[in-house]
Amino acid sequence: MRLAFGLAALAAMTTIASCGDDTASPPASDAGGAPDATSLDAGSGLDGAGGEAEADAGSVCDPSKAFGAPSRVPGINHPIAFDFSAGLSENDLVATWSSDRADDGGSNGNYRVYTAKRASAGATFGTPTVIDVLSDETTPGVTVSRDGKRAILTRSASTTGLWISERASAMDAWATPVAWSQSQQSDSDAFLVGPTGDVVYFYHAAKVQRSAWNGTDWSAPVEQAVTTPTPNLLRVAVTDDELTMYVGSTTPAGAYDVFVARRASTDAPWGDATIVNELARPFPQWPTWISKDGCVLWFGSIFDYDADAQAGNFDIWMASRQ
Repeated sequence: MRLAFGLAALAAMTTIASCGDDTASPPASDAGGAPDATSLDAGSGLDGAGGEAEADAGSVCDPSKAFGAPSRVPGINHPIAFDFSAGLSENDLVATWSSDRADDGGSNGNYRVYTAKRASAGATFGTPTVIDVLSDETTPGVTVSRDGKRAILTRSASTTGLWISERASAMDAWATPVAWSQSQQSDSDAFLVGPTGDVVYFYHAAKVQRSAWNGTDWSAPVEQAVTTPTPNLLRVAVTDDELTMYVGSTTPAGAYDVFVARRASTDAPWGDATIVNELARPFPQWPTWISKDGCVLWFGSIFDYDADAQAGNFDIWMASRQ
């Protein structure tokens, strides 16, 4: 049986037939490049020579504009298994995510952490490799800092929901994860903010929380009050300036959609979350990663935007602003 991935409603979510009359822009295909056949081993990370980031390739997007048509992130999705909580490195060359894919090519419901790299931003990712030290088969959520030195894991079988692993450089092996110092039972869906991941947003009891590293320990979590249509939240992604937050929330009709909340400054309260209409479809989707400037969003969905129909499994998609 597949494990829960932040909320215990996975089985129910995959059977949702509709989420109201949300509409979105028509789908389009991704303009990815040739695959990079070199895969990462369990201890590797940001070993690329740089490359322009998808979100920062010579220009900054207009944050007031809608996202363009979604496309699958090329190379990381499995044809049968569920792929969750994917994120991207600072140089756009390394992806890390959780998946319940089995070694025999099927799906076995045991979530492990995978990584893959590519030769340049926009290219197809190479062969995924499991990161054994981060994987205990109950890890449906992972977030990695953009410099590749810090990872926080959601472990659904643990009485302490969030675990942390660090390493001296992105070329080193990951340390054995330990319980995160501020974690409590039911904590889930962490997202590391900033180039070194010194800020983390996560859920506790369906409320968004924030904690920051002070050089010796993590600060006591502070609730981030965000108004959503329902209290059922899943995944969170925050821009580097901490002025824009994406959350997954159910609509009154029942399915998850991507919502966004904004604020004028880090001292100001968050505004009400509003649905990202251009991504909304009649099947669940939620955010997994946002670029530092808010120009590129990765999100999970069971909807196939290319076929304009429900898919049989959850994939990681991306959408960009111009």
